[in-house]
Amino acid sequence: MRGASLALLTLLCGCAEDLCGAFPPGPARVLILGDSVLAWNSSICQSVAHHAAWTLGKAADIRAVISTQLMEGDALLPAITDQYSDGDWEWVVLDGGGNDLNKKCACGECGDLLDRLVDVGGRKGAMPELVDRARARGAKVILLGYYDVGPDAAYGFAECRDEIHELNRRYRHVAAQRRNVFFVSGGDVLNPDRTPDLYDVDRVHPAPNGAEKLGQLIGRTMREN
Repeated sequence: MRGASLALLTLLCGCAEDLCGAFPPGPARVLILGDSVLAWNSSICQSVAHHAAWTLGKAADIRAVISTQLMEGDALLPAITDQYSDGDWEWVVLDGGGNDLNKKCACGECGDLLDRLVDVGGRKGAMPELVDRARARGAKVILLGYYDVGPDAAYGFAECRDEIHELNRRYRHVAAQRRNVFFVSGGDVLNPDRTPDLYDVDRVHPAPNGAEKLGQLIGRTMREN
């Protein structure tokens, strides 16, 4: 699938090699985990993850992969929780949960699944546990919230608006209750009504210009904190 090759190669080789040739020299201090929001356009070196690292000005180990879920994966498509490994990370950037909701409950009756991803208070669940693993090693964390998609969004995500809003609300609680955890809203950049030009043709993923703007927002947040 378009955009998956670079991120998947980086994940499988277990390295932080900069295949785009644009990161500063030296070991990666930024780890980027997640799904296609962060990985889209990786094959042309124009993903949100790349732009976030370039804005910060530090090398990144990008492990985000298209179609991955937060909680369930396999050998070829590890769950986001399995993308993480301990290291001397200064920052960990992550998103996730949207594919779980879309694939597991079709963004319908998703109460139990939402609670497994993150509970109402933002204290328990797969995402808070992953955030706390990163914090335990001294990393600061960027938790990226999803932006809205319109009624013409592909892959079933047009039905996910309410569930994604609730997921974002709970992710805000995760960040609010923890030091050095920062919630960044993708909706501050992408909106199907105000900025339709920032979406790819599937109306779900960021176009290269949308990825640049969202990556710059993440990078600036890291730089300022």
